[in-house]
Formats: sequence, C-alpha cells, structure tokens
Amino acid sequence: MFAVLTEVPAPHRGWLARRRARKSGVFPLVTEKRVQGARYYLIESETGDFGRNWELIKEVAGDANHRILFPRGLIPRAGMIPCKPTALQNRLFQNGVMAVLKAASIPAGQLKIALFDPDGFYTQLAGAMLTLTDYVYVVTQRAEKYVRKSDEFIKNLGILPIVTKDQTYLDTAAVTVAPSGLAGFAPPGNSLLFAPEAGGLFTDSNCLSLPAAFCAQTPPQIAPVDFAGALYEFCAVYELGTLIPSAFTDGFRKIPIPAAAQMVAQTVNQITK
Repeated sequence: MFAVLTEVPAPHRGWLARRRARKSGVFPLVTEKRVQGARYYLIESETGDFGRNWELIKEVAGDANHRILFPRGLIPRAGMIPCKPTALQNRLFQNGVMAVLKAASIPAGQLKIALFDPDGFYTQLAGAMLTLTDYVYVVTQRAEKYVRKSDEFIKNLGILPIVTKDQTYLDTAAVTVAPSGLAGFAPPGNSLLFAPEAGGLFTDSNCLSLPAAFCAQTPPQIAPVDFAGALYEFCAVYELGTLIPSAFTDGFRKIPIPAAAQMVAQTVNQITK
C-alpha cells in the first residue's frame, strides 16, 4: 500500500467558511483507488492559503506515511520525506543490459563481462549473463551467496561464474555491469561501463516506455515512472518488471539499444586485437 498526493484548486469560500478553514485547517480528501488489482490512497490537498497542511496530510496518510508519492519539485515538511521507489528502475536497468548484450551477438568465447556486486544481490543476473558468454567475473564481498547457487548454475547452464574480490577483473572485461553503482571505485579504464552513475550508461525516465494503460491511470502531477515504480515495489505488480527500456543514456544523450550493442561490439574488438 502507498499513497499519492496531488493538489487541487481551492473552492470559493464565504467569510465564515474561510474563518473556519483558517482556524481548523482544510482536511485533505482521501480516496482509495485500484489499478490492476493494486490499491493505493489518493490524497487531494488544496492549493492556496489553506492547502498543504502537512500535519493533516501526514495524519490522513496513516500507515502509508513513509510511502507517499509527491509531485516532482514539491518539497514536503513536517518530517515527511518523498518516496522514491527504485526497485523497478533497477530491474529495467538489468533488462536493458541483457537486451544490449543479446543484440551485440558476440561469440560466447570472446565476450568477457565483469559484474560488480559487492553485496551479492545479482546472482540471477549473473546466471542470465552465463547464457551469453563463457566468462562472467563477479566481483563481490559476499561469495557465499554465489556458492549457494553453484548447483543451480551447473544443472541449468553447465558453467559457473568466476567469483572473486579482485577488482582488477573490472579492467580485464569488455563490459562491466554495476547495477548498484561502483561504490566509490574508479570506473574501469578499458571496459564499457553500465552503471547508474557518472561515467556509465544507465536508464532514466526518458529511456522507459510504460504501457498506455498505466500512463492513463497515473494520478495528475505524478510522473508515470514514479507511479509504476510504486506499484511494482509496494503492490507487487511484477508484470512491469518485464519491460525493456528503449535506450540508455550517458547523462547527455540517449543511446538506443542497437547503438549500445554496437558500442559493446567495438569494445570487444578493441580488447581482442
């Protein structure tokens, strides 16, 4: 369950109504909504002198108080922190990386991928990569999480990733993937980096095309990608996690999936010369 805050124009009030509103505040209107079977609360707060009563908004949000989507650019008060769902963005980043690697069509014996996974979150991604290449180097501090998956890797793929703490593998691979970022480490010099930080290719809201049905049901003033992220993360609308971004970005330009695949192929050619 989560909540969404939108702002609506204040109605015309007579003198007595304005006096009451000034004294007691304007209680936000709360409506329970449903999207694809998922529930959320729509909180409608007035604009103007009596609107944005943060204490009342916090009160009506109830259990969803720490899971409220606000219009971008609106800064709440009363100790309220904007909710920023990240799980869907991370999932679609991984989907995009796999789409790029598949489109690059590099022979399994030539493509080397380094997966930077300090906390061992991305064993599933490592398994998906092993379907495309014989060489997946996982740089992690939680090797035990990959050890637990060893039998599954062997049974389903017949191969294991190389699991190590040695970060020099980031420089030996043609592609480095860091879904959670590089945690302050310098970007690899020879490798094409996919990471949600400066120096890497990543996905943002401009790279995603959400289904029209979800865009149509997105509350006013709320970014569709934020709304979809909340449905995915808080309401288990996991079908959104099957989407594939149309492009990556380096922070300045959009790079369509086929163009990113060409960048992978060029990097592999440079390293293998």
